[in-house]
Amino acid sequence: MYAERLRAYVTALGRLAEVAPSDVRLLEESLACYLSLFAAAVGGIATPMGDLLETSIRLSLLTRSLTRGEPDQGLDGIHYLVAMGYEQSGAVFRTPDRSRLALHPLENPAWYRLLLATLHYLAGGYRVQALCSRRATARVAGSHPLYPIAARMLEFAFEGATNPNLLADIERLTEGYPSARETLSSLILAIQRRADVLLANLGEGNLTAWAQQHNLDKNGAEFWGQYLRRLRDRGITSFTREQGAFDQWLVRDADLLVQLPTGAGKSIVGELLTALHLAAGFAVVWLLPTRALVRQFKREIARAFSALEVDVEELPATEDVLPLFADELPVTRQVAVTTPERLSALVRANANALSGVGLVVFDEAHLLLEKSRGVTAEHVLRVARTTPNSCRLTLMTGFADAREPLERAMAGLGAPPRVLVSEVRPTRRICQFAEGRDPAFAEAFPPGSASAWLVSTCPASPPFVQSGLA
Repeated sequence: MYAERLRAYVTALGRLAEVAPSDVRLLEESLACYLSLFAAAVGGIATPMGDLLETSIRLSLLTRSLTRGEPDQGLDGIHYLVAMGYEQSGAVFRTPDRSRLALHPLENPAWYRLLLATLHYLAGGYRVQALCSRRATARVAGSHPLYPIAARMLEFAFEGATNPNLLADIERLTEGYPSARETLSSLILAIQRRADVLLANLGEGNLTAWAQQHNLDKNGAEFWGQYLRRLRDRGITSFTREQGAFDQWLVRDADLLVQLPTGAGKSIVGELLTALHLAAGFAVVWLLPTRALVRQFKREIARAFSALEVDVEELPATEDVLPLFADELPVTRQVAVTTPERLSALVRANANALSGVGLVVFDEAHLLLEKSRGVTAEHVLRVARTTPNSCRLTLMTGFADAREPLERAMAGLGAPPRVLVSEVRPTRRICQFAEGRDPAFAEAFPPGSASAWLVSTCPASPPFVQSGLA
């Protein structure tokens, strides 16, 4: 059984190929290629047998189809399927083979398929999956002198494919391989186009109109433009379908509840909202549950705004220095990072300390539902509500079962929030084994093993493991 989102991707691929979804067997076939080799290695036989040549031809044809024309977010899921196909079929070549170590990168089938998988993930906006396959390329790289060039090219692609040296690296890597040159260039162009569309939706290229729409003055528009350039410099040009709906959640006139699984991009959502409120002239407070997370996040958010003259401060860690922070927070370009308890201590010392704050971002907000610490968290959120700026709240959690109670809690603090939700996990996991299957099969793919993740990525027909993108 396919997971719901994966079924939608398969249906979209069926429409593209003009066949019934039941005839789309790309993932089953790519996984069968690996399982056939695995079975042969242990003296067994896999059923059905995988046809690596046919699977490779289908993947190649899909790559050509996906990289022509204008970017279309409706194709994002198909990029995901093709990337997974390359990743799974490429695993056929992952076994150690010294004869391939000195090969040209494009002749190393394991490395090249992982490269194509990485680029397809990026073209579809699946940055976490792309990071995983990109890291895997280092494990199958050889000694050929072009591998450093190839690795740098992949780094440029990850940074948004805007580096002026990127085309030169592709030319050098693919010299004598015209088909690979066309394929890589087309995928890089697809990544660039997708990035351009998404950043244009954030105001790049039309900053004045975007700033007017979001009620930013000239100074705020300049700050936002600098922030967008910083996003490009950091390589953050890829957003998921839910994140990319900026007009639904990137606003200053509503609260927001973010429920995204761990690794699915909660932090960048909070960062964009932070930048928007900073551009509008307000300070921002981030709440995290522990001091360790406060210090970790302070470093991360400071790097994000390091070139924009934004002060990022951690509120005091001990009561004896509290008076140093008891004055009102500055009204512009200020981010304070703290725990609910420390913020509560601050507002007890000075009830007007949050008067310049326009946004409170509460990460790991399911803490609000705890009996012990939830009371303090709710108290500081209510205080933030009383500021003259009508301070907005953004609550973020990775737990799906926390969504409804947090919605009710936010409604009790003011008005029902807008909601940014996705149940698509960027990590892979095994869902279940086929009922009645020989236990020896489970032994061959124990959870957590190197082979288990391959099985867990793809729902295959019985008697294989049933799983999917969940």
